Amino acid sequence: MFCKYSNNLLTAARKTNYFEPILLPDPYKSAIVLPERPGGINTTVNNRLRLFPNPAGTYFIVEYALEVTASDAAIRVSDVLGRELIRIPVSKQYDQLVISTADLKEGIYFVASEINGNIQHSEKLTVAK
Repeated sequence: MFCKYSNNLLTAARKTNYFEPILLPDPYKSAIVLPERPGGINTTVNNRLRLFPNPAGTYFIVEYALEVTASDAAIRVSDVLGRELIRIPVSKQYDQLVISTADLKEGIYFVASEINGNIQHSEKLTVAK
């Protein structure tokens, strides 16, 4: 930091010249390539479901990708006995939902994507408050 400060003082007093570096793009690279997120949803893969954080505290996020946009699609949360506790209708093909765990006790649950009453994909969720 001291070096930068002294350089700024010398430049302001016109005792030295400062030239801003010019950074040019690499001519051999045509586009920025981002690595695929491990465990992320690939939109070309149909009927995918991702939960995070898992284990969940006060909330969890459901990231889903449905095969098609369906009129009767939902994300549902059920306990280990199969009782449906939460059902959230969805209208988008790809989205993320934030779901509160305030009505859920600590334990294991199953989160599923459902289209026309048929479960498409299911993931295990642990709630630890």
